[in-house]
Order: sequence, then structure tokens, then C-alpha cells
Amino acid sequence: MQESTKTVCFGVTAAVLSLAALGNAWMNQPGKSSTDEMVGKPFYPEFVSTETARSLEVSAVDPETGALKRFGVESDGDLWRIPTEYNYPAEGAARIAQTSASVMGLVGQAIVGMSESEFEKFGVVDPLADDLEDPESAGKRVTLKDENGEPLVDYIIGNEIEEEISTRPGAEENFEDRSQAKDFYMRRADQSQTFRVSLDIDLSTKFSDWIDPDLLRINRPDVTQVAINNYKMIERGVGRFGAPAMSKIQGDQLVLTRPSPADGWNLAGMNAATEELKTDRIDEILGVLDEMQIVGVRPKSRYEGKQLLTPDLKVADLPKTEATNEALRKMQLDLMDKGFNFSGTQEQLELVSANGELEFGTSKGLLYRLNVGESYTDQDKTIEIESKDDPESETETESVDDASGESSRFLYLRVTFDESLLGDRPAEPKLPEMPTKPEGYEPAPVDERETKAETDARAEKDGEKPEGESDAKKEDELKPRKPEFIAYEEALKIFETATGEHEMNLTRFKQENEAFDKKIEAGKKLVDELNQRFGDWYYIISASNLKTIQSTRVDVVKAIEAKPETGAPMNLPPGFSLPKMPQGGATFGAPKSKDVAEPEVEDAESDAGEKPMAESDKPAADKPMAESDKPETEADKPAAEPDKPEGESEKPAAEVEKPMTESEKPATEKEKKPTAEKTEAVEDKPEADPKKEDPVKEEPPEADVSEETEKPVSGKKKVDDDADDGDS
Repeated sequence: MQESTKTVCFGVTAAVLSLAALGNAWMNQPGKSSTDEMVGKPFYPEFVSTETARSLEVSAVDPETGALKRFGVESDGDLWRIPTEYNYPAEGAARIAQTSASVMGLVGQAIVGMSESEFEKFGVVDPLADDLEDPESAGKRVTLKDENGEPLVDYIIGNEIEEEISTRPGAEENFEDRSQAKDFYMRRADQSQTFRVSLDIDLSTKFSDWIDPDLLRINRPDVTQVAINNYKMIERGVGRFGAPAMSKIQGDQLVLTRPSPADGWNLAGMNAATEELKTDRIDEILGVLDEMQIVGVRPKSRYEGKQLLTPDLKVADLPKTEATNEALRKMQLDLMDKGFNFSGTQEQLELVSANGELEFGTSKGLLYRLNVGESYTDQDKTIEIESKDDPESETETESVDDASGESSRFLYLRVTFDESLLGDRPAEPKLPEMPTKPEGYEPAPVDERETKAETDARAEKDGEKPEGESDAKKEDELKPRKPEFIAYEEALKIFETATGEHEMNLTRFKQENEAFDKKIEAGKKLVDELNQRFGDWYYIISASNLKTIQSTRVDVVKAIEAKPETGAPMNLPPGFSLPKMPQGGATFGAPKSKDVAEPEVEDAESDAGEKPMAESDKPAADKPMAESDKPETEADKPAAEPDKPEGESEKPAAEVEKPMTESEKPATEKEKKPTAEKTEAVEDKPEADPKKEDPVKEEPPEADVSEETEKPVSGKKKVDDDADDGDS
């Protein structure tokens, strides 16, 4: 072959290879429509209305166990349910609208990966993939569908971006104003390109976020009755449906009641004289009931779509077949697995539980019965799309354990209607009975039946009695009437008044009775609604504060603290003094000085008043006067202090009292001397009277004190003078 021919061949071959390389590069280059044109554009531009979303599904893989976790909400018309939680009813309309709005219009800020080989690096591997090898590489898949089951959005959200990364040339971020949202790696489930996306998604897979978590739906003030029944369960043979039968060993039983929400609580069997309730503890019990939250649910056993037990524990009316017996046996095994069982008799079953029970009633007539079962253990199914370093994300996860480390528990809940909780039904007023007319009854004369005001007015108008009216006729009209006639007329007046009031009372009764019937109707309707909600489910509640509603008597009752006994008075501030106690009453001790004693004497004088003077007016031989002088002398013992020499007035109270006692002795001896032969009432020495009068006149500051002593003495002196006159 010629050299030129070889050269041409080599040139052609090189050109072909170059064209092939260029073609391969061009073919492998992403098209503008699938790459650059996607940056800054919505992933799903056709999704523009949140109302079109009829279902939500979130899927993820537990990185520790490798188990698939799924959460879904869907609508079957007007009712939303949670398929992943046994189709429990959800409050999904508003929640799914929020989630739809948060994922509508998402755009890619930059392209970071082009092939499936990069999925693992960015954490965007499909969690539903069958060949998943590394659980940590799986993302969270979020899918919204319309009523036909067609996807509205279908994202796989990967790892959070914690640092800046380089993007493919020509695919830089287009946005200068970025929000505070977090950046994640994300892709469409049906595409291989991975984007950097600023994500502020309002998405929760927490069960309680999609339901009404308020389990009991009560108002704390409405609760008027609480009964706590503490007991333990023991096995006793074989039960009605072939499973082990259980009975209970009774513990404390507490029954707390109050007539109305405005009244205080009472505990049955409490001694009000020595015990009182711990109101704070009762408030805690009511608080736990009011704030009890649903953590999870499990369905109850059913047979052909029917409940096997009614709220009042009646077995459903089923044909006695092998299938129904098997269904009942499974029902009891299901109860036992969750900490419940049957007790009582074949005719009347009683539900017992591992951790006691509680019932409470409301003023609306609702009687709630709560049986607390065994601990609930299961893995957490919550799927979080949060930052790994976000401390709030850890507290928001739904856990089967509470903060104290105690497991949640199963709860068997049922509601019945109790009319007695509404109070007494209004009583129909009775028509008063007409009094029986006595035999021979004659109405009273007109003038006699007039009121005093009418009689006075007529007399004033007419002046004198009419001419020709005889005194005999008037006396006949004023002749006393029979008591039975008067009693009959009084009873007739009462009857007429009561008859008029009866019509008003009857109208009021009809209104109150109608209102009472409406309360009954509303209460029964509410009971039916609650039992439809509670009837199909075992509820899982947090163990937090569960011990509060399992209180014992010691927890709610305390002894009344003894009040300190009243003893000697404490040291009073200057200028303050205690009032004089009445004679015969309690005293706080003798006065310590003259200054303290004098005000007390003044009070005694004001209390005694003119009593000695009144006694002095009696005859000299009247013994009661002599008796009245004795207590007066005892009450005025401190008043004898001014009669002492000035030197003795500063002595202690005990020393002052001693001479006072000595001063009384001569007076007592005087009473026994024969000088009082004609007048037994004279008991004091006449010569002692002037001695007591003179100091009083000379010392004006002590006039009030001595005056009291002087008064009886002056009275006695007058008696002595009268006696002397008699002798003369």
C-alpha cells in the first residue's frame, strides 16, 4: 500500500474517532430541559391546590433496626382515617392542607448529582426499594395523591446539608434572598437528578398530631363525683369462656362527692372533727383527668363487625356456635394480654384490671369508667424530618415511655348515663286543699272583718255612730265568735293565696321539667357519641402522673392540726392593754403595779354600774344586800391598794394582796359581834367608813377607784345611822 494511502486512512480513522467521542459526550450531556431548566422551577408545576390532596403517605427506614416505618392518612369521603393506626379516625382535613401547602411549589436551587450511583452519598435511596442494603442511606419518601390515586407530589428527602458544596458548573443557585428554612438533598422519586432544596415542610407523622388527643373531653368544673378503687388481681380457676378467671383483693376505696361545682368536696367515711381533705391532691386528680392524652390505640375484638361487649359489660346476643365461642375466647385472651379480665358471676360480669380502676361523674349525667391495664411496649413509629442537631426534634418524638421512664399503659374506657348526677328532678307543685267549712259557720260581721286601717278611716270619716243604732245591737255584733270559725277564715285566706301562687309554680315547674328532660336527652346523646368513639379501642395513655389517679386514703386525707391553747397574754406593745374580764370569767393574773390595776378597777366600776346603789335602797334587814356586798368586796380587792401607805404601793402584787386580806378579816369579825343585834345586814365597821372617804377627797387622781369602794360603804353607813335612830 502506498504511503499516501496509509496517511489518508489514518486521517479518516482519527476523524471518525473524534466524531464518535464528540457524539458520546453530547449524548451523555444532560439536556437543557431536564437539568438547567429544572433549576429554579417547581418540581410539580401542575400541583396548585391543596384541596385536591386526598391522601398522604410517609415512609422511612429505622437506621438502627432496618425496619420499615410507614405513616398514612387518607379520606374515604368526608371522614379521614389513619390506615397505619388501624384506621383510627383522624382530624386530617386541616392538617393535610397544611402539609400540602408546605410541599407545593418546591424548587431546586442547584443540581448536585446526576446518577443513581450518587443516591447513597446524598441519602436519597428509596426506602421502599426491595434491594436496600444500607438503612442509613435511605431517605424519607413523602407522597400526596388525589382522589384517583395519582401522585400530586412524590419526593425523596435525603440528608440535611451541613456545609457548602460545589455545584455543577452552569447550575449555580439562582436565588439571592433565601429564607431561614433548612437545606436538604432531595429528588423526585421518578428522576435520577439530585438537587439542593431549601425545605420548610410542615409534616408530622406523630399519631397524636393527626387526631384529637383529648381523650375524655371533660371540663374540670363539671366533675362532681370521683370514686377510686384500688385492688390487686389474682387467678382463680377457669373463666366463662375457657380462659383463666380472675378475682380481686380489695384495697382502699375512696368516694369523693360535691353537690355542685361551686361546693367543696366530701369524702365518704371521713371524720370531719379530726380530719380534712388535701384539696391540692384532689385538684391534681382532676387535672390528670382533664389533660389525659392519647398516645396510641389498639382495636378490640369483634365478630362479624359487631362488638362483643356492650359498655355495661353485656355479652352481645350471638348464636351459640363454635365460631362465636371461639370469638369470645379470643376476646378474653385479648383482654388478658392487655391487663384486663372478667370477674363476677355468669349472670353479671365484672371487668377487673391489673392496676385498679376509677370512675367519675359529671353534672351532665355522664359516668366514666376507667380500667388501667398492663404496660404497653412497642417500638416508636414516628418519622422525623428534622435536623440531627435540633434539640426540639428530640422532645417532639412520640415515645411509649414518659419522662420518668415508666411505660405507657392500656386503658379500657366506657361511659354510661346516670340521671342522678343531674340532681333532683323538679317536683310538681300540689294544688292546695280547700279547708272544710265548720258546721254552723256564719261569716263575721262586716265591721269586725275590716282591717284596723279601714276601721280607723271609716270612723274618722263618719265621726259618731249612726243615729238609731242601739248599744244592744252593737254588743250582739261584738259577741265573741267560735274559734273554729276564725281558724276556718284564716285557712281560707291561705288557700286563696296558695291557689294564686299555684298557677305560677305550675308554669315554672313545666319550664324546669322541660329543661331537665333536655339535659337527659343531651346527656344520652353525648354518651352514645363517646361510646362510638371508645367502643372499638383499647387506648394507650402516658404513665405520667398515672399514680395520681390511683391515690389512697393517706394521699387525700390529713389530720387537722391542733390550734394552740390560749394561755397567758404575750408582751403587748406600749399603750396597749387587755380589757377587764367579767366576774367569774378567766383572768390573766393579778396586776403587777398600781398603774395597771387602776384601769381595771375603772372598768369594773363601769360594769358594776349602779348595782351597789340599787342594793342600798333595800331595807337594812334584807339579807340579799349583805350577800351582794361580798362579791363587790372581792372584785374590788385591787382597789384597796390606795388605802395602803405610799410605801407599800410599790411592793409586788403578792405582798399587796396580803394586807388586803388582813383588812377584810376585822370586817368579818365585825359581822359576828353582838353590836349588829338589830340589823344583820350591817357587816362592816362604821368607823372604817370615814377613813376610806377622806383619802378619796384628798387624792383626785384616785377618785374613780375610791368612789367604787365608797359607794357601798356610804350605803352601809346610812343603814347604821338608821339602826342608831331605832335604838334611840
